Amino acid sequence: MLIMENNTTIPKLTVILDDVRSIYNVGSAFRTADAVGVGEIVLAGFTPGPDTHPERIQKTALGAQQSVPWRRVKRVGDAIRRLRSAGAMIVALETGEASVDYRAFKPLWPLVVVVGNEVKGVSTRLLRSRRRITTGLRRDASQSGTTLCNVGYTSHNVVDLIVQI
Repeated sequence: MLIMENNTTIPKLTVILDDVRSIYNVGSAFRTADAVGVGEIVLAGFTPGPDTHPERIQKTALGAQQSVPWRRVKRVGDAIRRLRSAGAMIVALETGEASVDYRAFKPLWPLVVVVGNEVKGVSTRLLRSRRRITTGLRRDASQSGTTLCNVGYTSHNVVDLIVQI
């Protein structure tokens, strides 16, 4: 844990879900976070959550939303700036030219993993700003940016691998 100026702490691993539209992917993220010990989930944009769809999240997260700390933010950029200024490494789970193979990725702690929309990915505004997103993660160097994977499945695999490091 990292102590911030206002005596709040940053978990070793935080996952930000930004504009993830599927409640099933959100539920999967909560279950994965619970299984591997993610310290916090941050919900941003129109991502559904326990505050907006409590009954549906209960069906998909199977109670993990009660054991994993979470919060909602209005602006993902503000949350990322706050975490970065406290010393967290920010990475985006995204494909693209600047992406690195997640199996070769060496995290610095505390770490924040940003997961974007299932169709559009992490917003280009966040990806363009090198000060906000330092590393992209992808499966392998031959993969194009248009390849779509299940957000829940991919997030689970990457977060699980990072936690094992």
